[in-house]
Amino acid sequence: MFMCFDSIYEWNTKWFSVSESTVLRLGRHMMSDSMKHKNIVIFGGTGQTGMELVRQGLTAGYNVRVLARSPEKSKRLPKGVDVQIGDATNPDAVSAALQNQDAVLCAVGGQGLRDSTTRTTITKIIVEEMQKQSIQRLIVCSVVGIGESSSHLGWFSRLVTGFFLKHAMADHRNQEDIVKNSGLDVVVFRPPQLVNGEKTESYNLAKATEDFSATKVCRADVAHAMIRALEEDTWLGSFLSISS
Repeated sequence: MFMCFDSIYEWNTKWFSVSESTVLRLGRHMMSDSMKHKNIVIFGGTGQTGMELVRQGLTAGYNVRVLARSPEKSKRLPKGVDVQIGDATNPDAVSAALQNQDAVLCAVGGQGLRDSTTRTTITKIIVEEMQKQSIQRLIVCSVVGIGESSSHLGWFSRLVTGFFLKHAMADHRNQEDIVKNSGLDVVVFRPPQLVNGEKTESYNLAKATEDFSATKVCRADVAHAMIRALEEDTWLGSFLSISS
């Protein structure tokens, strides 16, 4: 089941991989010399992938803010996080969370197998409030299987997503449409099955039209890619499948 519901950096004609040594080298240079988006706000920051984003964002030297609906869940967040309590379906709460921020990371979850528009609703509000405040950079965690990326799944996974996860997939599809038409500087990552585990910094990325096989990826590596996308301008406008 898909759990997102909750080498070299260059383009080739085929999918490309991320080399640990290269990432670390470029990452150190990026953080010390060219961090353009110092202040970041994370939506979905108390979820499993969101918590990875928070930890890695802090480690990388970003000022991290999280809009948390539940005061109880916000206690899980590490020290150093600017926590704001509020509901992301409330435009006023989102607007307040975006104040003085440079970029947004969105890892909001849905309602499991139920018919839900949670992602669509929240993403629409985020985009509208970003536009009002002239915040351009938006990084989103979606799911593989949307649009042409369905070819990145095996037949069984396509069956599962098409039947059991049809409501969640529809929500993701509508979410992506909002992002695509936002006019913002966006990068969307489409993971398959999300698993727990240590960050490896070794994963593959592919555009939807490229030959690719997406099986599983750890949340920590998805978070790594999303944090990397804050400063990686060559990825702008891309919707990328990500897999181990």
